[in-house]
Amino acid sequence: MTSSKRHHPLPMPANGGAKACGRIIRLIPALLAMGMTGTGVAHAGAPAPTQLPTGGQVVGGAASIVQSGATLNVNQSSQRAAINWQTFNVGSSATVNFNQPSASSVTLNRVLDSNPSQIYGRINAPGQVFFTNPNGVYFSWLK
Repeated sequence: MTSSKRHHPLPMPANGGAKACGRIIRLIPALLAMGMTGTGVAHAGAPAPTQLPTGGQVVGGAASIVQSGATLNVNQSSQRAAINWQTFNVGSSATVNFNQPSASSVTLNRVLDSNPSQIYGRINAPGQVFFTNPNGVYFSWLK
């Protein structure tokens, strides 16, 4: 039995960014190196299809976090915001929208989980979204 779903750790791009879901998600290469050096990334099984980030607390700037079904909206009203998360996993049927004021807005997401973040679903934002997780960030996509 073959699967069309491919799992691959995010390579560290030379320009510091990776294209995902039609939006640019910028990642800090030094932080990626903490958890994603080499070719293997240790991770548990895939998150549940509707899994969303948990325990979000805005610690800088102005933003609210609202969940509706398998969609999480981060409604940011300041140009910059920082959010601490207990976990940041996005299941294959889930979506996280960063509703930022403009394309020059920035959101820093600090993940406090002892496991790598697993991104199987969609993350949308008009501006820049940064993730820090000392245990890594794992992206999966359909091919």
